[in-house]
Amino acid sequence: MHSLFLLFCITADAGDYKKGELQPKAITDLTAYTVPKKTVKLGLVNQEYGLLENASVGTQLWTLALGIYTANAKVTAIQTPKLDASLEGGIFYYDANRVGLPAIVTMTPIGWTGSWKVSDTFSAHFGHSWTMASVDGELSAAEIATALEPVLGADVSADLTAALGDGTGAYAGANLTLVQARIAADWRLNRRDSVVVFANTYLFLTGIAAAGGSVEAEGAEIDVGASARFRLPLQESLTPAAGVSWQWSWERFHLRVGLPLSQGSGFLLAIPCAFQAYWLLGPKRSEPMEPVAAPEAEPDAPQDEPTEP
Repeated sequence: MHSLFLLFCITADAGDYKKGELQPKAITDLTAYTVPKKTVKLGLVNQEYGLLENASVGTQLWTLALGIYTANAKVTAIQTPKLDASLEGGIFYYDANRVGLPAIVTMTPIGWTGSWKVSDTFSAHFGHSWTMASVDGELSAAEIATALEPVLGADVSADLTAALGDGTGAYAGANLTLVQARIAADWRLNRRDSVVVFANTYLFLTGIAAAGGSVEAEGAEIDVGASARFRLPLQESLTPAAGVSWQWSWERFHLRVGLPLSQGSGFLLAIPCAFQAYWLLGPKRSEPMEPVAAPEAEPDAPQDEPTEP
């Protein structure tokens, strides 16, 4: 309680900082914007480094406690005064043997995000992503879902079991694609304070699960067995993750505190977006250079009038 009171006092005593010029590109995690060049974003959820003014790389160190290794990159490929668009990609690697499942999970999310600066005080953001997941091992449908749960953040065993059968058959693995749509907006009240809203919706899961196993023939290992193709809507297993937050953005420290507006799995998926705390270590984002006016021509020096002979 004392720490919360201290935090309130710190945020209330912002001096003249909030009276400065608005920064439309201060928020980078829900938008097409990247961390400034040579700047480290040291956050509780994400850690990033700005390679260029429009490119950054990052990771999520907290996932190491779960045995998940992550890396991601983001490039703002289109930059205009009103509209920016970025391309994002990443990789997740998880060895499920640590929890007793003989499986390796690899996920590769790719996507795009567009950010539209409607006015100096309001911006809208929208995007789409596709996450390709590969699960390798001798698993049942329920075990495939269990292996995916740490990286998906939700349990999809009911969906997979309904699509592939009673869940007692063994599969050599599965290749899946998870499709997601995202929208967000931020309303800048001043340089420091913003209201942030967001909604992430998982649309459907498609994939192929291969039954059977591997056999050796003439020194080569061959996968044999049948396969099952499926396409699952995920509105029940992965409910939309939505929320509204208040963000304080100082020169170095940024804090977002909000309320997830979801139930079930969506509540857990919304927490990383609703709550953020991070520091920016490094130089400030460079501002566009003002045009330099051409120097005015100096008036001609007066000449002496000719004298009468």
